[in-house]
Formats: sequence, C-alpha cells, structure tokens
Amino acid sequence: MACTAHADRSRNTAAAAAAAAATCTPAATCTPAASTAPRYHAAADGTAAFPQHDAAAVEAAGTQDTQTHVPPPHVCAPLVLTELILPEQRPELILPEQRPEAVLGTGAFGVVWRVRDGGTGVRYALKCVQKVERAANEQECERRVHSMLSPHPLVCGAHGFGEDAEHLYTRLELLEQGDLSLVIDQLGVVPADAARFYMACTSLAVLHLHAHGVVYRDVKPENLVRGPRGYAKLCDFGLSKVVHDERTWSLCGTAEFLAPEIVRRAGYGKAVDMWAVGILLYELLTGTTPFKAATEFEVFSKIMAKPRHVPFPDDLAPAAVDIIKALLIGPPSKRLGCGEQGAASLQAHSYFDGFDFRALLEHRLPPPELPALAHVGLEECEPAAGAPHFVPCWLPV
Repeated sequence: MACTAHADRSRNTAAAAAAAAATCTPAATCTPAASTAPRYHAAADGTAAFPQHDAAAVEAAGTQDTQTHVPPPHVCAPLVLTELILPEQRPELILPEQRPEAVLGTGAFGVVWRVRDGGTGVRYALKCVQKVERAANEQECERRVHSMLSPHPLVCGAHGFGEDAEHLYTRLELLEQGDLSLVIDQLGVVPADAARFYMACTSLAVLHLHAHGVVYRDVKPENLVRGPRGYAKLCDFGLSKVVHDERTWSLCGTAEFLAPEIVRRAGYGKAVDMWAVGILLYELLTGTTPFKAATEFEVFSKIMAKPRHVPFPDDLAPAAVDIIKALLIGPPSKRLGCGEQGAASLQAHSYFDGFDFRALLEHRLPPPELPALAHVGLEECEPAAGAPHFVPCWLPV
C-alpha cells in the first residue's frame, strides 16, 4: 500500500502538506551535499559557535539570535565539532538504513515518518523536510535549542540531525498516540480533568524552556504529542529563540495564539508563551479558540480590541475561567506565570488545587482515560522488496 498523508487542520495548508508528502517520499540512497564551510565550528574551549554568514542568514529569517549563548556546564554538555561533511570523511556518523514504516504527520515543508533503524530495529520518528531556506533556518534553530536544553520528561527528545542532497532530517523520540489537535477534533470538548492534565504538561514544558532562556513561540495543540503513556510532550522548536531576559520583534507563530505584544510588534519576551498556554486551555475546554475569525486581520482585531472580549461557556468551571483570564492579561508583566513568582504563581492557582506536579514530572500520575481515538494521521507503508531507504549523513545533537 502506498504511503499517504492525512489532511491537516484548518490552521495549516492542506495542499502544501500533500505536496510535501509527495516530495519527501523515500528516495534512492542519498549522498550528502558538499559544503564550502561548516555550519557550526568548535571554539578553543570545546563549546560551539556560529559562523558569521550562518548567523546573518538566521537573523534575516527572524528566528534566531546572531550571538551565541553558551549554557553553563550543568545545563548541557558542550557541543562538538559538527561540520557539514561527506560520509567518507566521518564514517562513524553514518547510521544504518532508515526504513520508513508509516506517516505520522505532515506540514508545510515535509513529513514525519515512523522509521525503523535497519541495524538495531529500533523505531523512532524521522522528520523529513525539503531543503528550502526557511526549513534550513528552522532546523538550525531546533538544533541549537536541543543542544541547550537538559533532558525533560515533557519535551520530545531529538537524537540527531542530518541531510542529503534534497532534504533535511531530524531524528526524534517516537510519540505515536497523536497530538492534542486529534483529541480536540474527535472529542470536540476535552473532559475537564484531561484538559487540566494536558495544561499541566504544557506549562511545565514551556517553563523548562524559559528556565534556559528560550521563548517557544508556537504553543498549539498540533505541537503537543502524546507519548506511549498518554503524557503530552512539547515538540517542534523551529520557531524557538534564545532571548533570556531580552526582547525580540519577529512576527511568527499561529495567528489565533499570538499575544497582543507580538501583533503590536512592540517587542516581546517569554511571556507570549503563557498567553498561548491560556489559548490552548480555552481550546481544550471549548473546542475552539477565543479570537477565531474568518481572516487573520479579524483575528488580530479581536486580540487588540479594548476592552478585549473572551466569550466563556456558562458551564465552564469558575477556576478554569479565572486561570484563562489570568493568562490572557494584556500587560506581560501581570500575566500569570510571568511575574516575580513565575512558575510558582501558576502552580498555586486554584485551578490546580490538589494536582501533584512532582508526580507528573516523574510520570507517576495516571494519564487521562479518553475514548478510543482513530489515528487518522497514521498510514502504514509496505515498501516493495529492495526499495531504497533513507541514508542521510548524521550529525550528533
């Protein structure tokens, strides 16, 4: 059976997704493209830095800083030399054939496959995107963020990056239970206890990024994928940016989840993620977003309206209404989770009364019991005998 991709939700472009699936079908064994300069180089102290031309290109795309931040030793190990090289120069970076088994999801520029390692038989996710400037910049951002982050039980892990002549690849932890958009699409409204569970997963993952100076900028159901035990993990760091306590001005993200300061283009920081977490909780509990409209202009108009109107269903619990209102406060410094108390103020809210965040981090909480969901995004593949497989040149994280 041929591999086919499912249609994306309305926030994405279905035509682009279908085209991406066609262009990222496993092709013949690939030889990595040669490069005249490394995309990273190693400093004398063993840490990593960006060549000037790469930094300028990334900054032009509005998705990354031009200065390199080197995290302290307790945060992560220093990067190693990872030049863009040919297989014969570094044979130890070549992994066995990557045999695609199923399509897990699609996006504007590529496809995420379930892949089996031809050598070990271990399954994982392989994101395959076309080599266009935007995709290359996003992979650069994703790689940099993963290099800075310490492992976290609610963040999808990346195990390698690679490329061939036409595509870029990211080897990811395999999460097969579908993203939260699948849950919303099939249930309409997520049960209150399940919404609180996923809200807690999301907030802890986002705050983990903030602790490392990273603003995520793309909180939405599609980027929260459930793992084997039903826990939601944050995925896809292509729009993330290292800001620490500084501001950035790029207009990026999904329109319905953008904070007012992004729309205003007045400069913003990590507080935009907490606004988006509030939008996410609203969508989990109601099945839609509060500022949904026919056009992007109308969405922005609703976000910037004074007074801003957020319609709440009558049957929504008062604590849920209160925490959403606290997350959707206009001034970033007054937004829940963004003040002097930070994460403590969010976890102390009455919405989380009786919730054990430590047990969540340690995966000791039972996940929500949801009705059986049809995984419309999983299409099995049965390649013919002798069919070619992915053989990219792999670089360590």
